[in-house]
Amino acid sequence: MQPNLRPLSALFLLTLGLVIGYAIESSGRSLPGAEILPCVKSFVIPSYPPLARQARIVGDVRATLHIGPDGAVESVSEVEGPSLLRDGSVEAMKSWKFGIAAGSRTQLRMTFRYLLKGKEARECFVYEVSGHLPNFVEIATNPSEAPGPDQIEPAKKP
Repeated sequence: MQPNLRPLSALFLLTLGLVIGYAIESSGRSLPGAEILPCVKSFVIPSYPPLARQARIVGDVRATLHIGPDGAVESVSEVEGPSLLRDGSVEAMKSWKFGIAAGSRTQLRMTFRYLLKGKEARECFVYEVSGHLPNFVEIATNPSEAPGPDQIEPAKKP
């Protein structure tokens, strides 16, 4: 004789329906004090600048993105971080597109973290990209070999 699973199945479906219904109903609200972050629609990851890679520069580039009502980044301000890493980061940030509440503007504090790890190589780049969208991206690649004589330009005499 097989057990009757209909009551358990019905209870499971009812519980699942309540959980999904609550999630849908509460998705437009946030917890008190919680920040509502815009969703990312499209993004560009900057490449590790070759000179920064060769000089073994690592660090965070932080900036504030000013997002317009259409979700486009209108401007980038308060840029901090190693100077060789900034330009590529800002250019990438300017190309991001976000989903935000209709007709509103918002700001987002963004961080690109640059790391060097793995085996040295002059020409073979290995990239790893990870993060937590919309406001944190980690870019890691292998360090460059120490520059050889063919990479160092002699100083010009005045």
